[in-house]
Amino acid sequence: MWFNQIKHTLKLNKKVLKFNELKLEVKKSIRKVKKNNYENYFDYAYKKNYEDNKRKTKKVIKKMYKD
Repeated sequence: MWFNQIKHTLKLNKKVLKFNELKLEVKKSIRKVKKNNYENYFDYAYKKNYEDNKRKTKKVIKKMYKD
């Protein structure tokens, strides 16, 4: 997700031609990623609750047929 945000900001400015200009644009795009987004990425990556992510299956009640 972080790289996708940087790619998006780089694509907005397509007039970059030289390596030095590209280097500056990458720095600018990294600065544009908000601090809140960084925190969310790290929270998602390192503070996962694996118990919450388990899929719960629905119990199917079997029909009672007459003998």
